[in-house]
Amino acid sequence: MKKIVILALMLVSLVISNHSQEKVEIKEATNFSYMCMEFMGSHSLIPENMPILFSEIRKQFLETKITGDVLGIFFDSSLLGEEKSDFYVLGFRTDQNSLVASPLQVRTYEFDKTAEITHHGPYETVSSSFSIILSYIKENGLEIAGPPAEIWMGDPSRDNPGDLKTRIIIPVRTIQIPK
Repeated sequence: MKKIVILALMLVSLVISNHSQEKVEIKEATNFSYMCMEFMGSHSLIPENMPILFSEIRKQFLETKITGDVLGIFFDSSLLGEEKSDFYVLGFRTDQNSLVASPLQVRTYEFDKTAEITHHGPYETVSSSFSIILSYIKENGLEIAGPPAEIWMGDPSRDNPGDLKTRIIIPVRTIQIPK
């Protein structure tokens, strides 16, 4: 029993320390190119859609064109105040001049200002970091200006869930108050 209590206290301490590391940053001029595939459906299908993306990249011999970790951009986000359509893309950063064939595309994620935070822990708990960043946006006179992106660092099939990281990027702009 004593071991269970100690283990629980260690877990609570880890969760608190992980959340204390989460700090919203404002970045100027976020701009990157990415190769991606479009998907429709529930975000819970992302793990099933990843192999489809990887297969297409291998089929087109594009492995050497990938830079960085897997990313998702969510055009259906209720954060944008639009009706939810479950439309998102999965992909990787790449050079804007990369040549890809359908169903892959090269796009640019370009915004003047973004709010960003890194979530530490399992992907299933990323909503806690979304709450932090959304509160920050509201409290600092900002509004959402484009689709949110997530960059997933780590491999959930190999890594301990507590070691995973998710970079959340939300384009923002200052709320213009009419005079």
